[in-house]
Amino acid sequence: MLNFLLKKLKLKNDKTNKNHVSLAHMPDVVMEEILDRLDYRSVLRLRKVSRGLRYTIDQIKPDFQLRKFHLHIRKFHPHRIPFQIWIGESQKRDYIDYRLTELGCTVGCYKEHQYKERSFRNTDFMNICMRDFENFMKFQRSILEVFYVNLYLDWSLTMEKMDSDAILDRIRNSNKKLLKTEKLEMEVRHEAEAKRILSLVYPNFLKSITIYGDRNSRSMSKLKIDELEVLEQWKNAENLKIWGFEWDEKGVESLVGQFSMVKLNTEVVIMNDLVI
Repeated sequence: MLNFLLKKLKLKNDKTNKNHVSLAHMPDVVMEEILDRLDYRSVLRLRKVSRGLRYTIDQIKPDFQLRKFHLHIRKFHPHRIPFQIWIGESQKRDYIDYRLTELGCTVGCYKEHQYKERSFRNTDFMNICMRDFENFMKFQRSILEVFYVNLYLDWSLTMEKMDSDAILDRIRNSNKKLLKTEKLEMEVRHEAEAKRILSLVYPNFLKSITIYGDRNSRSMSKLKIDELEVLEQWKNAENLKIWGFEWDEKGVESLVGQFSMVKLNTEVVIMNDLVI
């Protein structure tokens, strides 16, 4: 689509064309129309053409119209961060994979059963990952259906300074505004991580919260609800699903009184907890 538009507008660097018009100097209305017809990949490529185009695109801020965004940081792959992205009305998704290598990092993209990969020497894969995340969120004007964060880290395997606080700090710093999403889903170890992830999203748009504990662990930890109840995101949500945590009587009472729908999954249920 990008190449087609460039040819259509005859915007090649042809010095013999006296009527040559730079794409960066197109009227805003024309540029908005062009950018609306491009997918997120083409917009990101176009930003790299020149500083003028980058400035113009950043001022217009075309909507990427992403439906779902999944961010995985798993303990089994501490040197790898994948994104999964759903676009528009289609059920198709892109899979972008950031990997640490001995020489730097690689960024691979799976799209419709095709895989492309680029290598970057002497480059921190987290910097590239967070830079791309910033661009995705910068141009996401519409509300996401789902924002999902998986924070299963194994500290014995993880690289130096690669802990959940550091990662969430980089996510927050890379995005200057709160995320707009209807559903927030997360996989965490305890309420401190859940609280920090909740604080990343705009409370007025959030309708549903899903929290998963460590599904690979043989024992369940207790989720301290009182640390989450103070957040506006928690107060504004209508539906709550929590899997893999233990509960006490007070916690169950507060959940039923707060949300329109509550779904809990746990190994043990005390009868008194259900009598409210």
